[in-house]
Amino acid sequence: MKFAKKIIRIIILLITSVCGVFLGVIAPLFIMNSELGIASHHALRVWLIAAAVGYFAPCFLIMLDKAKLAAACAIAGTALTLYIHAVFSEHAYSFTYMPQIFMTILAVIYVFVINPHYITGRIENRREKLNAPAPSILEKRKD
Repeated sequence: MKFAKKIIRIIILLITSVCGVFLGVIAPLFIMNSELGIASHHALRVWLIAAAVGYFAPCFLIMLDKAKLAAACAIAGTALTLYIHAVFSEHAYSFTYMPQIFMTILAVIYVFVINPHYITGRIENRREKLNAPAPSILEKRKD
């Protein structure tokens, strides 16, 4: 498990450093400062927020071992990124949102890698509840 944790951390760090910086920060700043007609569009500011919430916050939180919060931030970043993709539907390509979706998948997998009892613990609890003896009607009540 330690090896898997390190591999996922390295991949998330690489995605953040490459895709997060170039697609999340430099691309919207470049569009804002260009002569395009969409330079003042509100989605560019949402794009910058999505980069902070979807790339940088999960990376920072995973390095601090706050996996559940990192997964929640990654999911929120994906929702913002898909919103931006819907707004810029005629200008958007898959390379703008696919790294964010991959980052979200890795963050959710990381939660289950560091806490495998989330899956096995719930199954065992369900089995214990199903196999628990029924309460007896012959026992005296304590009223």
